[in-house]
Amino acid sequence: MNKPNILWILAEDMCPNLGCYGDVDAITPHIDALAEEGIRYNHVSSVGPVCSAARTTLALGMYPSTVGTGNHRSHVALPDHIKIFSEYLQEAGYYTAINKTDYNFQVQYDGPYIKGWNTTIDVDYGGDSEAIANVLADTWQKRKDNQPFFFMHTFAITHQSKYGYPSTPEEHRKNIIPRIKPEEYRDRDTLHIPSYHPDNKETREIWGQYHETITTMDRMVGETLDKLKEDGLYEDTIIFFFGDNGMGIPSGKFNMWREGTSVPLVIRVPEKYQHLIEDYVPGSVETGAVSFADFAPTALELAGVSVPEYMQGKNFLNKTETKACTFSYRNRIDSSCELVRSVCDAQFLYIRNFYPQKGWRYSPYIAISSPYFMTQWEANVKKEYHGDSPVNRKNCFFMPRKPIEELYDLKNDPDQMYNLAHDPAYQEKCLAMRTQLKEWMLSVRDGGLIPEQELKKLSKEATAYDVIQNEVLYPMEKVLNVCDTMLDHQKTTTELLKSLADDHAVVRYWAVQAIYEKGTFNQEVLEQLLLALKDNSEMVQLAAAETLIYATSQLEYTTQAKAVIIKCLTCDDDVLLPLEALDCLDRVGDKLVDLIPYTKHLIHEAEITKEKEMTRYKQAVLSSSKYVAEKMGVPHDYAGLNDKTIPRLIEIRALRKANALDDLRIM
Repeated sequence: MNKPNILWILAEDMCPNLGCYGDVDAITPHIDALAEEGIRYNHVSSVGPVCSAARTTLALGMYPSTVGTGNHRSHVALPDHIKIFSEYLQEAGYYTAINKTDYNFQVQYDGPYIKGWNTTIDVDYGGDSEAIANVLADTWQKRKDNQPFFFMHTFAITHQSKYGYPSTPEEHRKNIIPRIKPEEYRDRDTLHIPSYHPDNKETREIWGQYHETITTMDRMVGETLDKLKEDGLYEDTIIFFFGDNGMGIPSGKFNMWREGTSVPLVIRVPEKYQHLIEDYVPGSVETGAVSFADFAPTALELAGVSVPEYMQGKNFLNKTETKACTFSYRNRIDSSCELVRSVCDAQFLYIRNFYPQKGWRYSPYIAISSPYFMTQWEANVKKEYHGDSPVNRKNCFFMPRKPIEELYDLKNDPDQMYNLAHDPAYQEKCLAMRTQLKEWMLSVRDGGLIPEQELKKLSKEATAYDVIQNEVLYPMEKVLNVCDTMLDHQKTTTELLKSLADDHAVVRYWAVQAIYEKGTFNQEVLEQLLLALKDNSEMVQLAAAETLIYATSQLEYTTQAKAVIIKCLTCDDDVLLPLEALDCLDRVGDKLVDLIPYTKHLIHEAEITKEKEMTRYKQAVLSSSKYVAEKMGVPHDYAGLNDKTIPRLIEIRALRKANALDDLRIM
């Protein structure tokens, strides 16, 4: 029997908002029909809440935090033995094609195409067009006779950038989804709005636009399946339909609640290949946990290819490999420098925030993508919440801090509104999941604890993967134990000073972060933080500077701390330093408003850095340098700057002024 064709169809930025998942607002007849012929999976995690994290995981069959590829749009070198999984499919005789990669690692080329891919599906996949299905068909027709194919195609009409701007349904339908039909329009007044969003006109509009883009995507999936049938390939092709990460409406994508990582997955297997799957039942539902790390091993085994030992996922179609939970991660995304880990089982979601003092913050990209929705959300928070308000997902983005731990009962609180981490009735469950997460981080050698700029320095002599696996360079358990002092109320700030003198920069860095979180600053601690401003690690310097700004208003300390931040903002050699410094300005706010003039040179993308590997970071710095100045009320002069986001920034400024939005931090 010939090997099966395998087609992966991805939709960007969407949760399981499909009719087959019971979403009453969904109009998705083609994917629903696919689910009736196939298997629907109820617990699927994209591993990371952004496209590059998801696609890096899919490509390698590994957790990006193990390989050092956890930061969005990074450019990390892989060791020689780790390959894109499609290379193994090529070696087995498959014709492979892809339209979007978005990897967080350096790629190698074989002729004009990335190794692992015979060709590129060359089409504008972000629009509403029947040309997409035609180009897909043209591409699989180019393979040799009877050669099996593996295609990975993404529909971007559901991407975050496709809803939230423009602001009216008429404009949106005309400009973004011109082929949508009147019977597919959503009545904004009857939509179901989740508890974590304020229920207002702007919220209903963005949810309506989101659902209409999903319907548009569903039609294009149907057109693609029709092409398979026309070419006689439908019964020769195993089809996966899934999302790449959670929904793009703010508080979904980029965040670690389920709306950030939970995606749909439907798999349809033709009758001739159903023997490859244990107990295949059309129309069935699977509740076992599936991770994106499992997709590459699954595809390889379907193709009869051995799975490399280094891959961390398992063939989830083999029911003996069924998992009880999934693990997810978040590192830096765009200009938002973060570190969050989570574990999710059938009922509970546990989240560990390693930077609680940073608070939940949305990136400039989110504000610029959804200016009406986000500005009105801010206005709602200003009107309804005060300093004594309990933290929940309606006001969290405007709180100065977040808890170290979050625990949600997904069965009784599916919108994750009530954090049970400090509820006495749930302490046993919280501790069990905390332990489970720590054991997982240690087992996969989670390199996310190494600050990105520090990992870049350490990787000059070896790959990031090799650094992370090296206990001498990265004493991981020691680092994690320092982080755990944030959870230990018996551990004092003074005791952490020993770690501040450690030989490893990563240990010293986390000692500063733990001191920051503890929030107790005697004279000895202040003096040690002052010394840390001269540390040989820039990341330790910057962390100490921010902590001192937070800890004291004494001029002798704050002047020296600001000098470190200025040095990082004006660094021309490494774009990661101004990126981290801008993130610091965004967090600290008014205390550093006088440093805004030092960010002016950053609004000129070409001047940020000439370092070739850092070009993918430039957009994040460019966006953040503009938005932070807007947010702090000291906007830059954009004269002569050719940038399509400037009109939106000016509109955000006007919207914020109209709603009297100055300082929204709820103290």
